[in-house]
Amino acid sequence: MMSVYTIKALKKEVNTGTMCSFTDLKNESVESRQYITLACQLGIMGVGKSVFDPNGFLTRAQFGTILSRSLRGDSNNGGKLYYEKHLQALKKA
Repeated sequence: MMSVYTIKALKKEVNTGTMCSFTDLKNESVESRQYITLACQLGIMGVGKSVFDPNGFLTRAQFGTILSRSLRGDSNNGGKLYYEKHLQALKKA
């Protein structure tokens, strides 16, 4: 859902050169794997990770980071906690 929003509403481009290799997707459908790769290549989820955890729970911090990356790319990456600057930027906006 966030990938489609990022492409259609925000007009972001997919970086197909980004390598996204997750080790825990063998039981996922082809369609699910395509959307997971899309989210990674958009830079909003799973970048630099080897595990995606498709059946895990999404925390508020993770969702805030995804939303922030959709809106502003990686400009708020970094910080003591991976999500700290993302959530601060969302709160400020």
